[in-house]
Amino acid sequence: MEYGHPSETKMLFDLESKLSAYNSAQGEECSNIGTTDDGQTVVTICTPLMKRIHELWPYSGEMCFLDSSGTMDRQNCRVFLLLTHSPAGGLPLGVIVTSSETASTITYGLEKLKNLFPNKAFYGRCIYGPQIFMPDACSAERMALHNTYPTSCLLLCTFHAIEALWRWLWDQKNHISNNDRPPLLYKLKTMMYAKTIPELEEQYNAALTDVLTDCKMELIKQLHCLNNAILQGRTRDSVQRK
Repeated sequence: MEYGHPSETKMLFDLESKLSAYNSAQGEECSNIGTTDDGQTVVTICTPLMKRIHELWPYSGEMCFLDSSGTMDRQNCRVFLLLTHSPAGGLPLGVIVTSSETASTITYGLEKLKNLFPNKAFYGRCIYGPQIFMPDACSAERMALHNTYPTSCLLLCTFHAIEALWRWLWDQKNHISNNDRPPLLYKLKTMMYAKTIPELEEQYNAALTDVLTDCKMELIKQLHCLNNAILQGRTRDSVQRK
């Protein structure tokens, strides 16, 4: 079958064959497939173009974005794309496809991807990774990046953080009324745009004591997580600048 067999076992067999054929066609290892200890399937890809970007584009060693998308197929696999910036837009540095989005699975994928990178990955920074990673607003991604590249600074992506909070506020199961949503989102955004750590703490404490957040424990947890994520990014960035 041209597109592989739909059943999981035969599909994995077909996938292994196609990856092997792709590596042979490129004359080097550009993809691999593996299985985690808990049985999750992980596919990693670093094409010849991606390898050239690693070696020749200086910004690959400066900043790397980790963007993820789900519901890509009937198995609900997750796709993680590593990108760096350029005047022409994002340039790809690697791809990870997983059957799970746990921190351990993403860590496994990042480690496997290292084996495909060229010798001068991230413009010569190699195993240290880029200076800065900017992942989605996902604790599993941040933990996996910290486990794999502990010296890289992890920044919080404003867009993804606000998007995640917006979805949480508008999720009916969280029981946030229509009238409360806009002012709560505004308060969360003021935390995101705080210019200093004292200003962040001030906005955080104001949101906690606001009447709208009273007795909403799940919302308080969201505020606490957001505050810690911003504070962690600011602190690590400050330490790195020194």
